[in-house]
Amino acid sequence: MKKNSPKYSEALEEIHHILEEIRKPDFPVDRLQEKLQRARLLVDSCRKTLREIQDEIEKE
Repeated sequence: MKKNSPKYSEALEEIHHILEEIRKPDFPVDRLQEKLQRARLLVDSCRKTLREIQDEIEKE
């Protein structure tokens, strides 16, 4: 994983925080794209981590 990529647990926590934020009725729609883009980056980071772990397991 890249040095500036968050750890899996940190990324997952931030994804949950973003979901909580955007589910609020008073969440400003003009910030939705920004939050969704960040969530997408975090999801991609988590998927990459899981793929790397799966690859390691399959090698054993």
